[in-house]
Order: sequence, then structure tokens, then C-alpha cells
Amino acid sequence: MYRIFDDVFHVADRDYMYNFVKNSLYKVGWADRDEAIPALHRNLYSDYSEEDLSNMKFMETIQSETLIELIDGRKPERVVVNLSQPGNVYYQHSHYGEESLVYYANIRWLHEWAGETIIYKEDGEEVETAITMKPGRVLWLGEGIPHSLRPPSLVCPDLRFTLAMFFKK
Repeated sequence: MYRIFDDVFHVADRDYMYNFVKNSLYKVGWADRDEAIPALHRNLYSDYSEEDLSNMKFMETIQSETLIELIDGRKPERVVVNLSQPGNVYYQHSHYGEESLVYYANIRWLHEWAGETIIYKEDGEEVETAITMKPGRVLWLGEGIPHSLRPPSLVCPDLRFTLAMFFKK
């Protein structure tokens, strides 16, 4: 099960959160993998602490009662911001034992810049749908939903920022 939420935050809150993620400290690699990173697969991410999330004011500014119900008072087990740029490579994966919240942090995005989140059918082989990268959008992924992201296209002048939170099921 996945759900899409738009207009979850006021514009001023989205601007604040975009500047927060844009100015975060980024590391090379994968937040959830400890392996050598070949040159073609370098990715940038920022691990967030509970304090970072609090300073970002994410939870306090959610305007959707349905999303608040899905979170159900849980604190995320981990929070990471992925910084994507043209040429990045991403793999189909899923999160077992966790539900995920993905926040599209950019304040400006055009369709021709790509950057969709790909949701696969249960077998993990066929694409079920592509979730458009839309500023301020929140994607809720239930446990075990196979997905990957598509990097920005070569014509994209911006970096793609997504904040991901993982909640114990």
C-alpha cells in the first residue's frame, strides 16, 4: 500500500524545510549500506538526528490528519535526506518491518527534470506506477513495497532532495 499526499505543509514551512535540507552536511555513499562505492554509483546523503528533525520542524507543521494518523505517534527509527543529481544510479529495494515516509523537499520542479519514484509490482519485476516528483509532496510506503527512484535528467539545473523517515511496523 502506498499513499500520496499533496499540500501537507504551508508554503512558508516548505521554504524553511528546503533551506534546512539544502544546507545539511552530506556524506558520500549509502545511508543503509556499508560498502565500497564505485565511481559510477556515488550518492550523497545526510543522516538526521532527532535534534535535526526537531530543528527542521517537520512533524510539528504537518497539516494532514490522515498522514498524522498513519504516523500514529511513532518516532522514526531513522531519518535520512538523499541528494540526487543527474547520472546517479539507484536500485530497486524495499523496507521490511518498516513503513516509510518520503518528503519531496524541493520548492521548484519541472516534469522534464524526471526524478520520479518508481513503485514496482509485488514481484519486483514490473513497474506498477511512477510517482511524480512534486514540490512538497509526501509519499507513504507500507512495509515491503518495492521501489526505487529515478535521478534527475541531464537538463535539470537543481539537485533533487528527498527526506525519508522509517517507522517500525
